[in-house]
Formats: sequence, structure tokens, C-alpha cells
Amino acid sequence: MGRCYLLDASALVTFIVKNPEGGLENAKKRLVKLFASRRQGTGPVFFVPNVCMAECSKAFAKIFLDGDPSEEHKHAYKQHVDSLLDWVSSKRKHVIKTYKLKREHLVGIEDIFTADSMLTNRDGTPLSGLDGIIVAMGRTLERQYGRGNVFILTTDTRIPKLCQSNMDLFPRAVDLKSHEIPGT
Repeated sequence: MGRCYLLDASALVTFIVKNPEGGLENAKKRLVKLFASRRQGTGPVFFVPNVCMAECSKAFAKIFLDGDPSEEHKHAYKQHVDSLLDWVSSKRKHVIKTYKLKREHLVGIEDIFTADSMLTNRDGTPLSGLDGIIVAMGRTLERQYGRGNVFILTTDTRIPKLCQSNMDLFPRAVDLKSHEIPGT
């Protein structure tokens, strides 16, 4: 089977926002290149956990509505939500498929948080519950796509640190700010 990429909300928001700031320019370029290969019909399969869709809307609200809910900013917010839906909706482009949270993702999730608590380079911030679910979903996708064919794409450092701590237990994960995407 081919490669499979699981995008978290941070990666998807970086891709959708026209001019991302805060060192995310390279991350966006990497994602644009990856999606361009898919549009040519030769690329991999993309998933976003369905729980990340709300996180994307929240991020767009923070970017466009916090402090200035003017009509112009409301319009920009709606445009970005529509763009997200264009990429994800089965009634539109449907390039990115939603991946539903299931019971199987929660079974055995404790080892993810146990491994995270044992990381020596913890910055004091534990892995969030949502990030733990994303890692669990990546493990489930590995059963379908094969070991080494699943990559979690994020602009955060926490998930890649965890996944690199035990590559036999966890899927591969890429911090898009500082690393190229395998297969591009």
C-alpha cells in the first residue's frame, strides 16, 4: 500500500491560511508540495481526525475574530472555514478524508501517555488528550497501510518527540516547521 498522512489541526490551519506567520512559511511550502503531488493523481492518501475539524474552526476564530469581530474579519473567517470544507468535504474536492474517532483508538491509549511522561526532554507540558488520540489514530492507520507508511503531520513539536521516542510503538511524525515530509 502507499503512504498515508494524518494531519492534525495545526498542519491543516497552516495549509489553509494564506500567509501563515510565526515561522510557518516553510511548513506551508512543504504541505503545498505534498498536496500538489496528490492532485496529479500519483500521491498518497490524506486524513484529518474528525475531532480536529472543530480545532481548525477554533484556530480560524482566534486568527480572524479575536479582538475585532468586524464584518471584514467575519468574512475572512467564513472564507477560511469554506476553504477547509472544500478540501475535506465529500461533496466538494474531498482531497482530505475525515477519520472518525472510534473505540479502538481509545483502547490501550494509556501507553501513549505513559511514554510521554517518561520523556527526558519534556518541557513541562504534557501531551494533550487530543494529541494522544491523534497518535492512537496513527497507530490504527498503520495496521491498514503498513508500518512505516503512516506519517502524522503537525507544526507542534510534542507529537514528533513522543513518536521518535519509540518508533516500534508509535507511527512516524513530522514537525513541518523544521523537517521535510518523507515521500516528497
